[in-house]
Amino acid sequence: MRKFVLPLIMAFVLFFVTGQCDAADKRIPVISTEEVSIGGITVGTSEEEVKGIYGEPSEEEDRQGPSAWGGPTRKALYGDSFEITYAMRTGTAMVITSSANNGLMSGGGFSVGDKIHSVLAKYGNGWHGGFKDKQGRPLKMMMYRSSRNTIIRFKYNDNMVITEISCFN
Repeated sequence: MRKFVLPLIMAFVLFFVTGQCDAADKRIPVISTEEVSIGGITVGTSEEEVKGIYGEPSEEEDRQGPSAWGGPTRKALYGDSFEITYAMRTGTAMVITSSANNGLMSGGGFSVGDKIHSVLAKYGNGWHGGFKDKQGRPLKMMMYRSSRNTIIRFKYNDNMVITEISCFN
């Protein structure tokens, strides 16, 4: 009897944990992989490819990144509103952010300055995650994911205007 208890417990834990992960993924609506990009850049685009499109960044900063990214990262800033964080181990984009109406669009055709209603009309309600700001107020954002689990997040203000678009894993 005892030799069956541990495998039974392990099976239960595995089922519970994977079930929770699947449940979280299902809360974030899926859109096409091509639409999870900013200015033609996707998570996984190489630093060299980005430089081939946008040239040298106006500013770069190397940092110690999260261990999930394999260690050090490089933040590249183009102007004051387009930022890409690379995993230095792979040389590929991990986070892409546009924080001003700088002419860049998401793969779905949305820009900072657009109304969030246009995103909702195209994709439906996204997942807001229940996150809060420093004052404890709910963050105004909608997230969608590709079939590869890359996320695109649209932050918006009280006037329902998109203030930031980010892509990340």
